Amino acid sequence: MNLFFILYVIILAIIGMIIEEIILLYERKHSKAPGTLIKASKGSLHVFSKGIGDTTLVFAAGSASPSPYYDFYNLQEKASKFTKTALYERYGYGYSDDIFHGIPLDSLVDDIRLSLKKSGHTPPYIFLAHDLASIEILRYTQMYPYEVMGIILEDGLNPELKDGIPLPNTLSLRFIQFLKFTGILRLLLKLPYYKRQVITETTPKEIIKLKTRLTVKNFWNENMVYEMKNLKGNCSTVLDHGTDFKDLPIQIITAENRKAYSEPVNKAWLQSQKNMLTFSTNTDQIIVEGSDHFIHDDNNDIIISAIKSILKKKN
Repeated sequence: MNLFFILYVIILAIIGMIIEEIILLYERKHSKAPGTLIKASKGSLHVFSKGIGDTTLVFAAGSASPSPYYDFYNLQEKASKFTKTALYERYGYGYSDDIFHGIPLDSLVDDIRLSLKKSGHTPPYIFLAHDLASIEILRYTQMYPYEVMGIILEDGLNPELKDGIPLPNTLSLRFIQFLKFTGILRLLLKLPYYKRQVITETTPKEIIKLKTRLTVKNFWNENMVYEMKNLKGNCSTVLDHGTDFKDLPIQIITAENRKAYSEPVNKAWLQSQKNMLTFSTNTDQIIVEGSDHFIHDDNNDIIISAIKSILKKKN
């Protein structure tokens, strides 16, 4: 009986994989990136640009965000009213190529730099980094300090906390990949509970279908798994090169309540956010009361104010 059950499950999984692959092939064929695909060292990176002005505000999404373009859609729309903006998507994210393996931190920084310049943007930039994207942006600033005129860290990871944040284990990530490859994830996203994890109240109706599609395509792919495996090493790289950014304007915007983490982890996170005030002699911190980790979903006016503050310092 158990043997027949196992065979039944295997057959269903195979059928699900075939159907899911057919759907993905169809979606790839009929899906066009809203921005520009820039050929970099390992593949193509997607860059979406909007707005006018002399200074470019660059959006950098956090880890495991299947569609950074859609996650930052509302915020980029607002910011582009008063400045030039660019949003890049790392390998395996959004419309960028999935290279099925990771890329070293310094190589990623060089590819980000190349993609911005090839898409028509001229440094120095203001970077807005959410979550773990803070690591690549801090490293960018170390490698090319004269190309950065300001940083906004939206609940960004302090590399000093590299040993203090819980990371998903490989087994759980492989299970999620199984759900994705067999089409189960696509079905789960039809259910209200799981749909709410992807579609927020502020998600425009015209992009709901596209955002869901990219979630199914990209969620916890090999690039994202690689990032998790190498996070501590990347944090160490930043720390080894020093976090004294002189008088660079840095805005630290901190979520008061990260619901996904325990109280002790949140306490350590809040302390690490405060510690980043030492990164420069020109830092400010705003703790957003009641906000969860995705501040740009519910409190983007605060981020807009931070952007305008750095732009004002330039002038």
